[in-house]
This record gives sequence, C-alpha cells and structure tokens, in this order.
Amino acid sequence: MIDALRFSIDIQLGTQELEYYLHAKDNAISSLGKVLKYQSKYVSNTDEAITYWLKSLPLEADLEEAKIMNEFLADTLISNYAAIFGANNSRVGIVIKILSK
Repeated sequence: MIDALRFSIDIQLGTQELEYYLHAKDNAISSLGKVLKYQSKYVSNTDEAITYWLKSLPLEADLEEAKIMNEFLADTLISNYAAIFGANNSRVGIVIKILSK
C-alpha cells in the first residue's frame, strides 16, 4: 500500500494537468500521513515511510489536508519527537525546512 501511495505521489505530468495533480498528490501524501498516524504498526519500514512523508511536506494545494497534516506533525513533534527527527537527528533539516515554509 505504501508503494502505491508513493507511486501516485511521484507521477510526472504536463502543465495542463498540474492543478488537478497537485490536489491528488496532496491527498496521497495526506493518506500516507494518516496511515502513519493510525496504522503505523502495519508499515514494514516506518522510518523510511516517515522520511518520505516529511520530504513531501508541506502540502500546498489542498489547504484542508494541509491543516490536518500540520497538526499531526506538530502533535508528533511534541509527543514523540524522536520518531520525527530520526536516528541521530538525521531528519532535523527536513523538519526545519517544513516549518520555515
């Protein structure tokens, strides 16, 4: 399932389809975030999925989903920052980039 979400995020389209694609991409990224939030025990490589999810943030086209993902990121940073920052704080730069946007 994670691979299917990743594939839908990584599709490359022409400029005419870009607006529709961005909304679909944001929904796929949000879906990945929700899987991590509610069903992470079923994700075989949680660390890789978190890295991929973080690199796909912030959401920009779907503002409703962006709010949900921002709240999830903030809550997780407060409650379990080690999961977000990763081993040896390897994802701190990614998190700073997200928060700076």
